[in-house]
Amino acid sequence: MTYAEKLSILLTNQQLKNIIEYDGPRSVNQYGKDQARQAYQYWNDDANVIYKLLDGRSGEKFKQLFSNGQAVFDYLEKYHSIKYAMGALAMMILRATKFDKKQTNRILHRSPAFKFWSNSDNSPAGKNSVFINWDQIYMETNMDPDNAKTHGEIYLENLIIKMKQPVEV
Repeated sequence: MTYAEKLSILLTNQQLKNIIEYDGPRSVNQYGKDQARQAYQYWNDDANVIYKLLDGRSGEKFKQLFSNGQAVFDYLEKYHSIKYAMGALAMMILRATKFDKKQTNRILHRSPAFKFWSNSDNSPAGKNSVFINWDQIYMETNMDPDNAKTHGEIYLENLIIKMKQPVEV
């Protein structure tokens, strides 16, 4: 994840706008403003996708999954793993972004459900219910640092492969 992508997750739309527009004595340098501009664009693009999903046919389910609502706990109760709830959320976002992994990753990081289940201290069922170590480098790919992928990137790639396979009837 790039610095601008992290900024777009950590800061609000208004905070990014303030960084871009402020030219006072304590303003950031040109590089910082460029990063803030990029983050501002990411923030707006991600917000548009979220609003589109909320207004869609499955808007209520998306809202429940995204905000760590009852649907997440229903998945946990049914499958005894949070992985399926996060997979359902990721699949909804992947479809809305036309399989854009970077944007899907940013939107997932914004989700209160993702933030809650990524931390083992929050998990009601202990460490067994924690979602995968999303941002850690996957061990098989870190031989070449330029092509290193995180667990989350591998997870999204596998979801895309499953989603694009024809359904057997």
